[in-house]
Amino acid sequence: MTRTAKTLPSLIFSIILLIGGNAFLMTLLGLRLSIEGISPGVIGWILVFYSFGFVAGTLFAGRIIERVGHIRAFAVFAAILAASILIYPMAVQAGLWGGLRAVGGFVMAGLMIVMESWFSSKADNRNRASLFAIYQIVFFLSTAGGQVLIRVGDPAGYIPFSLAAILVALAVVPLSLTRRGNPPPLSRANACRCVGCTACPRSAPWGRWSPAS
Repeated sequence: MTRTAKTLPSLIFSIILLIGGNAFLMTLLGLRLSIEGISPGVIGWILVFYSFGFVAGTLFAGRIIERVGHIRAFAVFAAILAASILIYPMAVQAGLWGGLRAVGGFVMAGLMIVMESWFSSKADNRNRASLFAIYQIVFFLSTAGGQVLIRVGDPAGYIPFSLAAILVALAVVPLSLTRRGNPPPLSRANACRCVGCTACPRSAPWGRWSPAS
């Protein structure tokens, strides 16, 4: 597993920064809204817009990746996420924050498509389990680590939001400096779009959904 991890160091560092920053933001938003005296019901509605955006991202973000490639798409999504994080402390309004959460969910879906398709493209039958085990370990450790950052700065101020934005922005650097090529285009990998939903269950056992196939 250690040898496998060394094949994707840039992607792993990007995941640590991105997921840590996003997890930190999720905790920070709930605290800030509570400090502002927003009712729990309204807080729930604001935060659930992230899920709405994420679902939309799974449907449409792939088109952006297909058009510009994985590295450029990763940079675009991360830049939008970092910018949206910096907007939060400018105006604490339920409608605005709900919209920002939807934007954040959309771009996070795109970022995760990039990351997971990159892992899948480097996997074969010998190392697939090890690669995705590493991915899951890094993902959940980064999520847990992001919660620890809540002690940095006052949630009622702007510094924690700036820190979250910095982490997300820095996630672009390792992946942009990688010498490895892009994974196969999604137009080739996503056979579901070509063969139709009825054929996908028949194709799945042979790996037609995998960018590595």
